[in-house]
Amino acid sequence: MSRHASLYVSASALALLSSHAAWSQMPGPATMTVPEQVLITGSLLGAANFAAPTPVTQVSEVQVETRALTGIGTLIEELPFAQPGSGLTRNTNGIVAAAQSLPNLRGLGSNDTLVLIDGMRPTPINATNNFDTDMIPQSLLDRFEVVTTGASATYGSDAVAGVVNFILKDHLEGFTSDARAGISQRGDEDESFFSAAYGTTLLDGRGHFVIGGEFANQFNTVNMYARPWGRKEPFLVSLPAGEAKALGLPFNVFSNNAEVDNGTQGGLITACLNPATRAAVACPAATGFTQNVNGTTIGGITFDKSGNPMPFQLGSIVGGSYQIGSTANYGASSLNRQLSPPYQRWAGLARFEYDITPDIVAYAMVNYGELESNDPSQGSPFPTNIEVLSGNPFIPAPIQAAMTANKVGAIQISKENLDGLGTGNTAENKNILIQSFFGLKGSLFGNWNWDAEGSAGRATVWQAFLNVPVSANLDSAAYVVKDANGNPVCGPAATNPLPFVNSGNGPANAAQLTAQASPGCVPYNPFGVPSAASVNYINVIPTGPDGSETNLRQYMGQVDLNGPLFNLPAGPVDFAVGGNYRYNSIDQRGTIAAVEALYQTRNPGSFFLNQSVYEAFSEIGVPVLRDLPFIKAIDLNAAGRYTNYSITGGVYTWKYGATWDVFDWLRLRGTRSQDIRAPNFTELSVVPTSSATNLQNPITGISQRVSNIQTTGNPSLQPEISQNLTGGIVFQPTADFGPIISGFRASVDYYRIRISGQITTVAAQDVINRCLLEQLPEFCNQIAFAPGFGPTSFSPTSGVFGITNLHLLDVNLNSEVQDGYDINISQRVPLDSTVGAPGALQFSALGSYIDQQTTYQSVVNKNGSTTVTRTNFADSFQAPRWSWNVNLTYLLDRFTANLQMRYYSPIRFLQGTAFNIGPDDPNYSISNPLSINRAIWPSAITWNLAFTYDVIQEPNGQDLQVYFNIDNVFDKSPPIIWWYVSNYDVVGRFFKIGIRYSLP
Repeated sequence: MSRHASLYVSASALALLSSHAAWSQMPGPATMTVPEQVLITGSLLGAANFAAPTPVTQVSEVQVETRALTGIGTLIEELPFAQPGSGLTRNTNGIVAAAQSLPNLRGLGSNDTLVLIDGMRPTPINATNNFDTDMIPQSLLDRFEVVTTGASATYGSDAVAGVVNFILKDHLEGFTSDARAGISQRGDEDESFFSAAYGTTLLDGRGHFVIGGEFANQFNTVNMYARPWGRKEPFLVSLPAGEAKALGLPFNVFSNNAEVDNGTQGGLITACLNPATRAAVACPAATGFTQNVNGTTIGGITFDKSGNPMPFQLGSIVGGSYQIGSTANYGASSLNRQLSPPYQRWAGLARFEYDITPDIVAYAMVNYGELESNDPSQGSPFPTNIEVLSGNPFIPAPIQAAMTANKVGAIQISKENLDGLGTGNTAENKNILIQSFFGLKGSLFGNWNWDAEGSAGRATVWQAFLNVPVSANLDSAAYVVKDANGNPVCGPAATNPLPFVNSGNGPANAAQLTAQASPGCVPYNPFGVPSAASVNYINVIPTGPDGSETNLRQYMGQVDLNGPLFNLPAGPVDFAVGGNYRYNSIDQRGTIAAVEALYQTRNPGSFFLNQSVYEAFSEIGVPVLRDLPFIKAIDLNAAGRYTNYSITGGVYTWKYGATWDVFDWLRLRGTRSQDIRAPNFTELSVVPTSSATNLQNPITGISQRVSNIQTTGNPSLQPEISQNLTGGIVFQPTADFGPIISGFRASVDYYRIRISGQITTVAAQDVINRCLLEQLPEFCNQIAFAPGFGPTSFSPTSGVFGITNLHLLDVNLNSEVQDGYDINISQRVPLDSTVGAPGALQFSALGSYIDQQTTYQSVVNKNGSTTVTRTNFADSFQAPRWSWNVNLTYLLDRFTANLQMRYYSPIRFLQGTAFNIGPDDPNYSISNPLSINRAIWPSAITWNLAFTYDVIQEPNGQDLQVYFNIDNVFDKSPPIIWWYVSNYDVVGRFFKIGIRYSLP
């Protein structure tokens, strides 16, 4: 079949970039002598006469080629019932999953989406039990299918939101290749891609071998300052209560020209300190060290790159960590991160099968993948505070004179360190996956099929966190004295008063400082741009970087049997039964320095966990009625699975469903299921992981970077339990309806997902808010306050942050309900037979409507009673009310043109777990901490074009095709800060050109 013919059949039957499962699952041409086994995603029955009641979306090889994306995962994100997240073309806003493609169905997170390869569970690529879909080479992908509801009874844990099943080409004949390059209109964000595959029949037709691979990379990635919208420095500025009231503004203001106000690259004096107690003291007014703006001590004296003091330019509006209307810190926004992560990736797969007998086939497959990425996700870090003692020889003379005259013992310098010190958010990642699948399959008794399969895999993840200060080195280098010749040198550890002040996670006394600090201390000058030698000393330790090596292993074996039990008047009763064993382990080994927590943040620990899983499952399909008035066919389906986890125990999952073919052209379908997600290794491990972020005290309005937020798992966690419901109608006219109407197809499916015992960690900012604003003990217990402070110590005029650390814990805390509708419409019109014009048109539209995505969280009030907070996230960026993917394709002989529109409905801004309230809301009040100047943001619409032309199209299968794509045709810029909203394109107009060639 020619490429155009393939597209024609695919598009008319499947629609869009996808469509729901075919009207009936018809077998293809037989390629082996054993009785045919039909792969039906979402069912174990594998019977050609069986029509699954579960909604399934299918994306064909040609539809993958049309979009010409470097990774399959990005294409999954474009499906309306999936949500944008991590991937090759999107910044991850983090460091661990940089450039990994982790499907996220229904916006419930990648942990609730199960990925399969030919129905088999692959080896996880990370500790959260996810698989990177871009480890599968596109050259051997026949199609992928997405179950859009729970499927744990069929496939096991993690299939709460659905399943993505990649179906490979197992009988490719000949050679195919694809090469392309892409670049943005502005000459950056370059990408390249090459793939090839070969397949042949061997051993007198009894064997078949296929092999394929691909290489892709993305480089020359840029940050937001490379775009006109980014150069405006947009940001959300949160105002202290006193200033908001004084200015008549809401608590939160979106604005351009927003810059950091609590640190500069050259250093900003933000406080005067008592060196004996470390307590902040008032800076004498005559010094001009600081300015007081509406109760917040900021501003004052800063330093240029050479260390010369100068006034710090304050904006017209000053928040806790950002201000509006100043250019003193241009280029130092915390959003100064890459628009997409740079990476390079290799993926390869080889498969061999052999007909041992006419009834038994043996097969084996090996998959290798490698991903290297560098994620400078925060090119500009949050400020690092450095305490500088009076007498430090680096202090500029005018500042030292003022300190001496006014008896100021120490000052705090806040550094927005673009020079490389203290970012703590850049990671070098390398992932290597090698996994094998092998098995036997055949037939029994003529019409029963069996399969015995196994797999073994290992994924290795190396991570090195860059530019993270060694706490002891920072303390040593920041304590500067004069030697006998008057030169600046590092002071002796015995008299160093700085430990546990600058680091936030470091030595607490001289003995620890001596033991932990690296030799060869280089004095650090915080005024201006420090020397490279001092930065290198602070960031590097001989015992190794801040990082880890993690090895994940999976061994699995499964047997299953399916076939007809007996015949009823309406047809055969199909039955499947089987069992599964799976072993998973994780061995994480932090570097010596990380295990000893010598770095200021991150410090991944070492731990080993393993888990065995035993499963037994079965499924039955029962034909009930056939060929009656208004009943073309009624079929019932039921499945059950028992799963026993060696850590969390046993759990049952089940599913039942039905299809009712009212006529040949009208079908009703529905399912009801109980599904699960088991805790992953990260959630079960008691070894803490540390992170750093900027947090705000909601009472004082002061923001500060907390460099050591500890998060631990919980071995007492239980699996999440989900109750899923679907119901739908499918309309597909037959040829009797005429040439135009018979090309029409439409389906509407309702779904509801209700999760209980949802595993979650309450975000650090939410913990602070619920403690300080609501005085809830269970959240206050997770906070370590600065000496002299507690939950009730703060007032709007306190002018302090007052929090030193947080300890967060994974718990079965939330319940969540999501429901809505999936809509699929397609129309195929052969123009020659309808309007007498050449070619054919294919229109398709896949849409998703979310009625609610409501989270229920139980909290204990300060009086000891329990209440439940309820938040409906529909209309937020993580759950836009409407999502559409619409395609119009024109086919004419060797030429094809495709126009795609992706649409997300307007969104309401979400701050943490609460919606902000804007002027459009009748409940708007500037006295409300959630008030904001703009809460609703416009719809996101992106147009993409694709053109292909077959230069060579021979009957024997030799093809040469050239293609050209334009993404974001109208170069639409994001209307909102992309840090908060991932639905908008941030790269801009993007061009791709490529060539495909195949030989028989």
